[in-house]
Amino acid sequence: MNKYLIIAVTALALASCSTGKTIDTVSVEGGLIQGVLTENPDVMVFKGVPYAAAPVVDLRWALPQPVIPWEGVKVADTFGSPAIQPGRAPGSFYYKEFQPEPLLPQSEDCLFLNIWTPADAVGHPETGLPVAMWIHGGAYYNGCGSDVAFDRKLPGDDAGAFHSAELWYMFNTLGRSWRPMEEHDFELSEEMMDYWTNFAKYGNPNGKDVEGEWKPYTRLDPYVELLK
Repeated sequence: MNKYLIIAVTALALASCSTGKTIDTVSVEGGLIQGVLTENPDVMVFKGVPYAAAPVVDLRWALPQPVIPWEGVKVADTFGSPAIQPGRAPGSFYYKEFQPEPLLPQSEDCLFLNIWTPADAVGHPETGLPVAMWIHGGAYYNGCGSDVAFDRKLPGDDAGAFHSAELWYMFNTLGRSWRPMEEHDFELSEEMMDYWTNFAKYGNPNGKDVEGEWKPYTRLDPYVELLK
């Protein structure tokens, strides 16, 4: 499958089929695809680009086969279907953090790529831009390429905390963040850093000379204690 995956990704830069100032149509294995601009006009996305034949019917449980060519221009403005899966529990952390809205229909026909690129680089392989590749997580249980972690506005548009921001807060490095932080963010960061430092030095996030004992957390005796 990697063979067709790499071809599908790199082929975006091989040929251009537009003569306008902004090139949005390129040739890949299978035919022509047309991208769309994101909320950031400097970024173009090609959604739901097939990189292999659908693994259905006779191809189910078989080795991946080359993508089936299509006629005309495929407008790549819609994510492909996610693989059939149990899904995330509504209201759970992973549902709120990653679940795309609206939910896309699941299907065995799920071999698609989503490609984000600088708009002015489409059709210009001479730019020599590197390709970074992400594969969604999900513990072999759920997940898809249209997770909101992949399809969101560029960092900087929203203030405040974000997924994995606890490290920025805990190590007091918010000043290096690309997002506009507010005063209460820095105050919270100072608090978290104090708790972390106390825990590292004394084994108690509340400090050395605090009455009472910080009960250790164990797998067999889990509990939650609010920091004061």
